Amino acid sequence: MAQPDAAGDCAAGAPTSALALGRIARRQGDYTAAATHLLRAAALQPNTADAHRELGLLFMQQQALPLAAIFFARMQAAETLAH
Repeated sequence: MAQPDAAGDCAAGAPTSALALGRIARRQGDYTAAATHLLRAAALQPNTADAHRELGLLFMQQQALPLAAIFFARMQAAETLAH
């Protein structure tokens, strides 16, 4: 029942909902939906490491290692800014 609310929040642009939906989609193997949600989350909160980490994991799972490296570097930069 929480998922329809999260989907509604995501459509409204809520970054935490986009991140949660992206994680769920990645874990279920729906890489297209995962990329859509995670890229939205990263765009809405570019200085937050979580979405970049999830994107790195997503692209690593797809063997797109150059893309994974980019998002892991962005994750590290966001973590550095946070401290």
